Amino acid sequence: MANNPVVGTASEISGILSTVTGVAVEIEKLIGATGVAGQFDANQVEQLTQLFSGLAQVAIKAAHDALGQEITPESVLKLMPIATPTAPPV
Repeated sequence: MANNPVVGTASEISGILSTVTGVAVEIEKLIGATGVAGQFDANQVEQLTQLFSGLAQVAIKAAHDALGQEITPESVLKLMPIATPTAPPV
């Protein structure tokens, strides 16, 4: 069973979904803690940034694994929607 690629793939998908779900729950908790007004302090903004970064990393890795590609700056840029403008950091 360990050599069955379907079992390995199912396990990988389960791990990815678990990670994405965990990050999404943390984002939801943080946003919910701000209340209706949505006033974030600097610490909460940093937490949100880190959580979204983690979510993006999981998505990028999953996409590359599915394509059997190595992660490079160019391959990551290819995943971005064409309409998304790139801008230097402020």
